[in-house]
Amino acid sequence: MGNTKVYSILVMIMLAWGLNVTALKTLVDYLNPITMSAVRIFIAGTTVLIILALLKKTLFQRDFPWKYIVIISLLGVVCHHLFLAVGIQRTSAVKTSIILGFGPLLTALLSMAFKLSQLTYQKFSGFVLGTVGVILTVLNGAEKVGELQLGDFYIFLSILLQAFSFIFISKASKLINPMILTGYILIIGSIILFAISLIIEPGGFKDFQTINSNVILVLFASAIFATAIGHMLYNTSIKLIGAAEAAIFVNFSTIFALIGAYFLLNEPITLLQMVGCLLIMIGVVVGTSGLKFRYILQSVFSRMKSWVGTNTIK
Repeated sequence: MGNTKVYSILVMIMLAWGLNVTALKTLVDYLNPITMSAVRIFIAGTTVLIILALLKKTLFQRDFPWKYIVIISLLGVVCHHLFLAVGIQRTSAVKTSIILGFGPLLTALLSMAFKLSQLTYQKFSGFVLGTVGVILTVLNGAEKVGELQLGDFYIFLSILLQAFSFIFISKASKLINPMILTGYILIIGSIILFAISLIIEPGGFKDFQTINSNVILVLFASAIFATAIGHMLYNTSIKLIGAAEAAIFVNFSTIFALIGAYFLLNEPITLLQMVGCLLIMIGVVVGTSGLKFRYILQSVFSRMKSWVGTNTIK
């Protein structure tokens, strides 16, 4: 599969993930977050296995990398979705989407730490730009830092742990079909979340008896399109182009999430948040792409100088 096709698929995945922020914000208004996440991810894992069975893929092999599967399940499913579901109750969908946009930079930095890519001045600059962008957007509208506390911290922790899981997915996908890997980590992760929900939210399943059909529709759409199909294709993309390269597209989910929150939840977007979002995007591009921006800027300034020279009134 060519890179252009992979990039196109990634953009579509980010559309689903971005709108999924709004979907999750809606779901946690009606359902207990951990119980809801367990059900949603179990539906997603079952969907993946059904799709693979229809494609006549072998669902089991002798040398399964169970160590990686368990680690990814804990980091990328249990911890990520647990903190995301709890955190999204304590902050807005706009702020959630902005903090999630910090994920690509974390993935790139972890890729360097695990020696999957090298740390350069360009990548460090991207990290700084992204950090400034996150600070601008998350602190926007708050009278003091203490107002942010748990909700924003939980969201940040969720994407940090997810970034770690992407590194292990990059390693595991060399040993197993990433689509099969996705199915197993979702099923195992959802079972663990079920157990956690019984302890933390003992009456969590009672809410499913009272929700309307629209909420159920949102639940299945989130599970099938964003989680099942989205993660199947994203994990495959990690194998094809690498964790850091795939992560650069996650910033598109921030844009789609902002749009979704604005139109579907009527959450305002301020100028400062847009500037912060722009800085995050620039930071991701500078930090994870292979482009030599110094030479690009030199070329741009050279062209501008030439244009000004030819258009100056004599």
